[in-house]
Amino acid sequence: MTKIKKVSIITTTYNDSHMLEKCIRSVRDQIRGSLVIDHIIWDDGSSDLSDFQKLQAVYPDVTYYFGVSNVGLAEARNRAVSKSDADAFIFLDSDDHISNNFVRDMVQASKGCKSPVYPSVQCFGSWDVYMEKPEWSKDSAMRDLFIPATSLVTREAFEAVNGFTAGLPLLEDFDMWYRMADAGFTGKACNSAILYYNIRKDSMSDHFNLKNRKELKEEVYRSIVTKNV
Repeated sequence: MTKIKKVSIITTTYNDSHMLEKCIRSVRDQIRGSLVIDHIIWDDGSSDLSDFQKLQAVYPDVTYYFGVSNVGLAEARNRAVSKSDADAFIFLDSDDHISNNFVRDMVQASKGCKSPVYPSVQCFGSWDVYMEKPEWSKDSAMRDLFIPATSLVTREAFEAVNGFTAGLPLLEDFDMWYRMADAGFTGKACNSAILYYNIRKDSMSDHFNLKNRKELKEEVYRSIVTKNV
């Protein structure tokens, strides 16, 4: 069992680089101690890269990659992970940000190789609500969509399930948690770490059905569960 000494924050973008600065600043402001934290930003073939010129000048410690085509969220995350040598990963969307203690507390909660470690969520934007997360159970992880994508995943768990499933239009995070639970990995709630989650009608994830894609989500959910039975 590998002790976590380095964590990569993985942020993928697609035509939303103008939202990145608060995300970057929240990673920069993390409490570190002896922990090494790097921030990898993978742009997934955006049509306009002009915002990155400013970001690269102001935040040169961030590592930027630019995909030549739009491959989708799941595959973009996989490609970003392939550039990292960290012991664990946290997937942070470009329009979200995290509390200063986020990475430290998540790593502490991961002792015993817990994976995923998932935070509490403070929603903002179109919906203002705080959600404290329940303790892990395999049954819940394989039934409910309660674990956010912005969770800590050990390299061991990520590689054991071959990362995200490319091509899923939604719920790529749930699919990975489901496969991890099925493979015998256990998760852990870490409510002292807070994800500030931006609820937007134009978001790709649309977890709260603001774009009325409930039927599609139910179809993808059924396909994930059926595939992994």
